[in-house]
Amino acid sequence: NADTISTISESIQCQIKRQFDLESKVVYQPIKPIYPLNLEKDIDILLIGRLADPNKRNHLSLQVIAKLRGFFKGIHAVSCGSENLNSPLVEHKGVVSDKELNELYNRAKFVLCLGLNEGLALPTVEAICAGTIPIPLSDCTVAWEFCPHGFLSNPTVEGIVGKIVSLESNYEWNIENIVKPLGEEYREKFSPRSIAQRIIDLI
Repeated sequence: NADTISTISESIQCQIKRQFDLESKVVYQPIKPIYPLNLEKDIDILLIGRLADPNKRNHLSLQVIAKLRGFFKGIHAVSCGSENLNSPLVEHKGVVSDKELNELYNRAKFVLCLGLNEGLALPTVEAICAGTIPIPLSDCTVAWEFCPHGFLSNPTVEGIVGKIVSLESNYEWNIENIVKPLGEEYREKFSPRSIAQRIIDLI
């Protein structure tokens, strides 16, 4: 009996149509205040969010970090959020403020976004807004909507490691030509003001 159905991505819009045969309008979802700070990128791998959720597949993250040590010396991996992977491979920061979160995104070279079923996958969008490369997996439908397809990896340890090694070889080019232009677009598209205006426009 709703007058209007809103959703946070075109991927979910398609699911609503497919499963319920109902039309909906995409308003997206506001991101944290994430923007470029031009900090030194001294974190190689960043993990964000509900780390213990099986849907996030962070068992792959630990295997990837371990395997990357064979390609790069001194891999620095950091995680933040309420859940800890309890691994010596990852420095856990716990729950952080918005300011600290933005700094972590800016310091990271890559953000692993390995979730399978996602409505929007905020870390992918936020990483791009900070000028950082996200690594989502190709079997996550919403990743194709928001992430440059050249950053998507096969959902295997070997695939993720290979993607990171490949992107590392042209890292600055990817940042300047792909991430930064898209980040400008996303900071506006996913700002609280833009989301609020879309919701108002539904009325």
